Amino acid sequence: MAELRTMARPYARAAFAAAKERDEIALWRGALADLAAVVGRDDLRAALRGPKRLSVRVADEAVKALSERGERVNERINNFMRMLAERRRLPLLGEISRLFETYEADAAGRLRARVTGARAFDADKRAEIEAALKERMGSDVEAIYDEDKTLLAGVLVRVGDRIIDGTLKFRLERLAAELQH
Repeated sequence: MAELRTMARPYARAAFAAAKERDEIALWRGALADLAAVVGRDDLRAALRGPKRLSVRVADEAVKALSERGERVNERINNFMRMLAERRRLPLLGEISRLFETYEADAAGRLRARVTGARAFDADKRAEIEAALKERMGSDVEAIYDEDKTLLAGVLVRVGDRIIDGTLKFRLERLAAELQH
């Protein structure tokens, strides 16, 4: 996950800069999310691992499919997709889209957090987490909640590039590492 984020970061920054320069942030946000959904389909993953020309064709078809659905896709977005395809970076599109949204929230003075727990969060727990994040970060936080049973217990919070890991899985891994030394 961290490696994907690291690889996706320069592309997300470039996309955000291009969108901001022409006041097209909403257009780019929607297009990146939609294109990530198209490119992320299971039936296209094999094509993305194939020859570069297949990757370029997938990018072209994804843009064409959005255009046919009536979605606005301008020449800059089309060129961005072709560049990703030529560099064999289309599999990063989901992470690029998530980072783009983070940069947008940062530019607007909002913080966006992804909160992952071993179980679903009820309304009271969500309010408690959001209050704690607001206090720790010093501003309002928009939280997105996920569930991951492999965490065993606790909460993993990602705010931009910051990670707060309070999971039992992390604590057990750290204890195991300490016992080995």
